[in-house]
Amino acid sequence: MSDADLPEQRVAAHVATEKIEEEPEMLLRFSSLHRLLRVTSWCLRWRRTASRTTALTLQSTEINDALLLWLRVVQGLHFTTEITALSSNRTVSHRSSLASLSPFLDDHGVLRVGGRLKHALLSTDERHPMIAPPSSWLTRLLIESCHHRTLHGGVQLTLGLLRRRFWIPRGRSVVKQRLHRCITCTRWRATTPQPPMGDLPRGRVTPARPFLRTGLDYAGPILLRTSKGRGHRAYKGFIAVFVCLCTKAVHLDVVSDYTTDAFLAAFRRFISRRGLCEEMYSDCGTNFVGAD
Repeated sequence: MSDADLPEQRVAAHVATEKIEEEPEMLLRFSSLHRLLRVTSWCLRWRRTASRTTALTLQSTEINDALLLWLRVVQGLHFTTEITALSSNRTVSHRSSLASLSPFLDDHGVLRVGGRLKHALLSTDERHPMIAPPSSWLTRLLIESCHHRTLHGGVQLTLGLLRRRFWIPRGRSVVKQRLHRCITCTRWRATTPQPPMGDLPRGRVTPARPFLRTGLDYAGPILLRTSKGRGHRAYKGFIAVFVCLCTKAVHLDVVSDYTTDAFLAAFRRFISRRGLCEEMYSDCGTNFVGAD
């Protein structure tokens, strides 16, 4: 059969669509939970007060009412099916992500976690925390607020403070993802670059007799006495530490004071017992440099 004999058919195009919950623009324009709740509280006061002659300061109840308002808004966008079922006195579907939490609606219409802690000696928010959608902008503001209140604490500390009032599904991963983007924590976690160590000197890696190549330093001060008993004044002395660079053997000697002559006396005693040194390493102390 040729192409001309083929029957004409209508071409059908299928497009996949996805429903995206868009949160209110007023919520998205705030980057601080504190400012969001205060601005919302002023708006709510203006709307319900006709004379507008109330006090100039906001009450804690007004801040809490603003928080409950935004929770109802974001819960209505992200948990529409669950809220509809609970409002109709039906149980949440077993396929829902909230089915294991036994959710219920409180007197303010806020979705809370159920459970068996009704008679526990805890506050209402601790017994039945409010459910916050993990992908909501409000949840992000809640996490950042608790993170700042804990002075940029870690995941466990931030999550512990957050769960005193709210419950976030997959909360640990959500908090970890949010804290990973904290600029302040990133700066504190940054490790300072460490330059590579230089090569060891030849005396450290070449076999030789003990103390042929020696490092020297002082330890102390210590108190010295010429003899025991009362009436003998203690004076300040030091310990000369001679370290063999090849075998790591240590030779200790007492130095009476910090002068060059005292060091030379200790050095003579050292070479009398250990032999002459080919190389000697020390710092630039005046007692060492003065012996040159």
